[in-house]
Amino acid sequence: MLGCLLHDIGKLCIPRSILLKKSKLTEREYIRITRHAADGFALLEKLGFPKETCRIVRSHHERMDGSGYPDKMILCEKDSDLIFMMIADVYSALTLKRSYRDPMHATKALQNILSSCIHPQHFDLQTSFSFINFLHIYPPATQVLLSNNKMGTVIANPNGADILPKVRLQITDRVIQLPSDLSVTIKKVSGWDNSHVEIQQRQAWKDFIGFIIDGNPLKAMKYMDHLSDGKRIEDIFIDLFEKAQDEIRSDFRAAHYHRSDLLIATTTLMRLLSWKMLRIARDLDPVMGKIVVADLNAENEFLQMRMVNDLLKINGWKTYYLSDHAEIDMITELIHRKDAKYLAVSLYDRHHAFSIRNMLIQLRSDFPDLTVFIHGEQAHLVSDSAAQWLLTSSNLTEFIRNLRYCFPIESTADKEF
Repeated sequence: MLGCLLHDIGKLCIPRSILLKKSKLTEREYIRITRHAADGFALLEKLGFPKETCRIVRSHHERMDGSGYPDKMILCEKDSDLIFMMIADVYSALTLKRSYRDPMHATKALQNILSSCIHPQHFDLQTSFSFINFLHIYPPATQVLLSNNKMGTVIANPNGADILPKVRLQITDRVIQLPSDLSVTIKKVSGWDNSHVEIQQRQAWKDFIGFIIDGNPLKAMKYMDHLSDGKRIEDIFIDLFEKAQDEIRSDFRAAHYHRSDLLIATTTLMRLLSWKMLRIARDLDPVMGKIVVADLNAENEFLQMRMVNDLLKINGWKTYYLSDHAEIDMITELIHRKDAKYLAVSLYDRHHAFSIRNMLIQLRSDFPDLTVFIHGEQAHLVSDSAAQWLLTSSNLTEFIRNLRYCFPIESTADKEF
């Protein structure tokens, strides 16, 4: 009980600017906030709290598949206290109002938890059923046993009560509304059809792509908000912007779209990206330093380098973006004039690899403390594992991993409580 009550005590060590931020967390901010589990453990251990209390505080963000933090534990049956705790914690986080979003509807939150029992397996399915039975709130697609011993599946009922849903009976396929006199109720949840959520997500993605191709950013934004629910900012760039761009290009190469469709889609994605940046611009805090971003072959890849520029900006860099065929003299002059310690350049055309290598040699001579990001499909052509100042990436996932390499490390062991 003490562990449950004090599970987030480590957030005393998190800056209020992060805890009360009105937009989604960045990678740098997320890494910082994940330390609250270890920080809370260190604080309670120092104060002499029982081992079990400290264990709950340290491990309440672990997951069944080992993808949690801080220790990436793979949970098992003996960890039943943690398994219950993490489900209740996630449900609470989703359904309470936060500074960055409105509360999620209870049935939607439970659907998210159930989906996370399947792939990836963050939570235990049977424990999630027990939690739903405790709450008596039944999301669509849960398979239930009724008090009259009939089996059925809860179906969507937007205008009905969550505790008295509509149920499609298993044998007769008849839909019934559970009565308000409680003569028939749900006894327990017995199963979950995850395909219901998967179908919804696939349709939402299909509609999202359709509105991008059609050049309708307003409707695309509506679906983007739905698809980005629960994601950090970097995940939105990877799972929505980059994925949409890659899918549309792949379909264009397969002759499913015309070149005009590709150009319209790129323009729409650029507009969505601009709108997304406007939403978070007020929270930007340039603490990582200054960086020159140079698009050396902007004709076909300007969206990718624009995403690189914006990811740098939201993660604390002050960016100077050269968006159109920047030359080495211009880059050198800007680095010198702005006293920039970082540079990011694109490499999508293998024929540019030789000139970029020469540029790196010159820049390294002029600016020995410069850290350089090379981003693009051909970035591996200039990769050098021995050069710690050179960070190469072919996609945004790799690029964000390189950003993490630059973040300052703050050790819990150095804290004074």
